[in-house]
Amino acid sequence: MQPAPVAVVKVSQFKITMQTFELKTEFIPLNQLLKALGWAETGGHAHELIDSGYVSVDGDVETQRRKKIRTGMLVNCEDQEVKIVSVEV
Repeated sequence: MQPAPVAVVKVSQFKITMQTFELKTEFIPLNQLLKALGWAETGGHAHELIDSGYVSVDGDVETQRRKKIRTGMLVNCEDQEVKIVSVEV
């Protein structure tokens, strides 16, 4: 009897790039934030990233395209990360 084949899994490591985004209003919709950061080239691209599960908010995968992103939230998309901060007046 032969042993079961062993699966080889290649793990790649991503360097997370942390940014901050200064929010001038009460909130920004998630799809608009992705475009404003340059993470999505178009609204359709933003929707595709969100719908495919590539975007997380505060550590949880987010599928609401227009999720209200507010000060203090942390948004991730692939190897990029942004902390939402309020504008100092």
